[in-house]
Amino acid sequence: DKRVKLLIPSMGELNAEMFAAAIRSLGYNCEALPPSNSEIIKLGKSVATGKECLPVIILAGALLNYLFKSNNKDERVALFNVQGAGNCRLGQYPVFLKQVINNLRLRNVAQATLMNEDGFAGFGPNFAKRGIQAIIIGDILEDIRSAILTNAKSPTKGIEIFYQELKKLILAMEKDPENIDDYLKEFATNIRTKIPAKRNIEDSKFIALLGEIYVRRDLFTHRFLNERL
Repeated sequence: DKRVKLLIPSMGELNAEMFAAAIRSLGYNCEALPPSNSEIIKLGKSVATGKECLPVIILAGALLNYLFKSNNKDERVALFNVQGAGNCRLGQYPVFLKQVINNLRLRNVAQATLMNEDGFAGFGPNFAKRGIQAIIIGDILEDIRSAILTNAKSPTKGIEIFYQELKKLILAMEKDPENIDDYLKEFATNIRTKIPAKRNIEDSKFIALLGEIYVRRDLFTHRFLNERL
C-alpha cells in the first residue's frame, strides 16, 4: 500500500540508501533514515532507561527524529525491523520500540518486523536476493569511500565524484535491479578513471574495523574513525 511509508534504519549511510532502493524496486514506498548524530541519540535516550544498547537507542531516536520533523502528521509509517532468538538483544528491539510507540501514543506508526526463524520471509520472493545484494554493495561502497579519503590525489574532489556516481547506482538498484552488475562495472570504471590515485591500492596500508554493523558502518558511532585516520 503506497500510503504506508517504510522507513529503513541507518546501519551506515550507504547500506541504508542501497537497501531502501532495493526495497523500492519491489514496489514499496520506502525511505532510508539519515545516519545517527547527537540529536538522534539524545532523542533515543529520552525514551530509554540507560540500560539499552546503542543500536536500539539509535533506532528509537531515528524514528522519533523523522516523526517530529515530518510535515505530514497524517502520514502512515512503518519502521523496518528484524527479530531473532538467541543471545543477541536483537529479539528485544521490536518489544522496546512497541513500548515507545504505545507510551508516546504515536498515531499511524507501526513496525514491519521480519523474523530470523523463517528466513525473514514476508516481503515477496525477490526480497532476500535484493536485500543481500544491497547490503554487500553498501559494504563495499564504504570501503571505496575510505580508499578515496586515503588514496586520492584530491580527496575532496574524489568524494564529490563518488557521490555523483553513487546517485546513479542507487537509481539503478531501484529501477533496473536485474542489471545491477552492469551498473557496478560502470561505477567501478568511472571511479578508477575520474579519481586519480596517489599510489596503487595494493600498496596502501589496510586496517580492519571489526564488530557488529553499527560499530563498523555508522560513522557517528565509531566517531568518524576512518576519516580521522
